[in-house]
Amino acid sequence: MSELRESVGGDDAAPRPATTRQGTRAEFRIFTGEPVVDLLEIMDFPGYPEEVVNSIPPDEFALMAGGALTEVMFCHDDPDGYSLAKVSLAPEVILPAHTHNVDCLYYVVAGWLQLGRRRLDPGAGFYVPRGARYGYRAGPEGVAVLEFRHATKFDIDVSDTRSSTWSELRQAAHKYNGWPGFAEEAGYRSPSIETNQ
Repeated sequence: MSELRESVGGDDAAPRPATTRQGTRAEFRIFTGEPVVDLLEIMDFPGYPEEVVNSIPPDEFALMAGGALTEVMFCHDDPDGYSLAKVSLAPEVILPAHTHNVDCLYYVVAGWLQLGRRRLDPGAGFYVPRGARYGYRAGPEGVAVLEFRHATKFDIDVSDTRSSTWSELRQAAHKYNGWPGFAEEAGYRSPSIETNQ
């Protein structure tokens, strides 16, 4: 702990723990950018509309999934804590319309995305309240987005049943042959439990 205090200005300048709404103590923490947990440890497995699941063969779903990666960069142990995830989408990937049960703030760090009729470049972002339906598509070079939540558990409910969305996503997956090598290009790293301390 002394290294931490020295790095922030000595004992007097060291951050003090704070009380959360549940009365637990939140401690000052540094994170390194390395993934700390697997996404499915904090997010429920996506639910998809039955008509979509029945219309797309499993191998097609697997091909489409190759263009989306998520790394959880920070996650409190406290259920009243925060989480930070980095989502990387390969070129032309469509994130179908969906909802979450918690609010989220999004920040574009690389590439660009199209949200409705708006193009959002690095430095731009958007806020989505819980229950609001949204989706977006990556630009021709892909996109990386940070997701900030005041939650350590949340769900996702994919509600997009438009055949045009799924057809365009399937076409992009075939055009890029499932985006081989995308994980390496995006700098994706598997979660390391050792960093979650």
